[in-house]
Amino acid sequence: MALKNYQFDEIMRNYERTQMRHKHILDQHTRTAYEKLPALKELDALAADASVSCMEQLLAGRDDAGQALEQKLSDISEQRKQLLEKGGFPPDYLSMTYSCPICKDTGFDPDGNKCVCFRKAAIDLLYRESDHREQYEKENFSTFSLKFYDPDAIDPNTGESAYVQAKKALLAAHEYVDRFCETPGSLVIYGPTGVGKTFLSNCIAKELIESIHSVVHLGAIDFFEQLASHQFRQEEEEEPQYDSIFQCDLLIIDDLGTEIANSFVINRFCHCIDHRLKNRRGTIITTNLELADLKAQYLDRAFSRLISGYTFLRMTGSDIRYQQKQHTQAK
Repeated sequence: MALKNYQFDEIMRNYERTQMRHKHILDQHTRTAYEKLPALKELDALAADASVSCMEQLLAGRDDAGQALEQKLSDISEQRKQLLEKGGFPPDYLSMTYSCPICKDTGFDPDGNKCVCFRKAAIDLLYRESDHREQYEKENFSTFSLKFYDPDAIDPNTGESAYVQAKKALLAAHEYVDRFCETPGSLVIYGPTGVGKTFLSNCIAKELIESIHSVVHLGAIDFFEQLASHQFRQEEEEEPQYDSIFQCDLLIIDDLGTEIANSFVINRFCHCIDHRLKNRRGTIITTNLELADLKAQYLDRAFSRLISGYTFLRMTGSDIRYQQKQHTQAK
């Protein structure tokens, strides 16, 4: 798990709120039962007095006091059950309830490990922060299909078919996910519009969120606007969105090349790439630019960093969205 401190704290605050909600329910039940069954309140007072008396006796050296208390509390418990039953209440009416019976709303199971409900809460939080849950539910490894890639469509730049390239990219994407915890690498997925570059990056993003890794997914224009806006803020202002660009486990920059490139853009782009490479944080860049165009637009300085630190995956073929539309209309 790779939760940041603020993410962990938010989840734990939710557990505290859940505990308070169930405690409130128990308090309401207790007031209701006491109003209807005054003898029940007296029994609870007896149990409290017996516990205090036992503690005093243990401190005085009476080693058998604990056993006596256990028997007394057992008798009182049985009387409470009978009284509740006669009053028309269920046996567990005055028992604490929990949203998760495994960890009792603490987030940790009896062995001290994070509970399954903690994992679910972490995944839900990461999905909310990525703001792409609906997209990831539609575009993932289970919905990615090689049937849209023509084995007879040859890419003149590589001599490989669209099918072979897509199959290689898909395999590389699976391997990227499998190795991410040990070696979070960086990818450039490039090729014409509509051939599944963003789709493939969404596949990776969903898998990493499901394994509790933070993902920031930005279009290139939004990405560079985030970097630019940082320059005009006061240093003391908190900028969680800007910080997350550098600190998240996986950064996806979609459609690189659609922004207006200038010296500022290139400098900030290089800074981000350098920072994430040095800190071994994964980055995926998708672009419609060919390698020559990518080099020309971002100069040798940025391009050399991409070449040295990134794996390049090429995808070609016909527009998948167009093919899907035709397939839908044919039905």
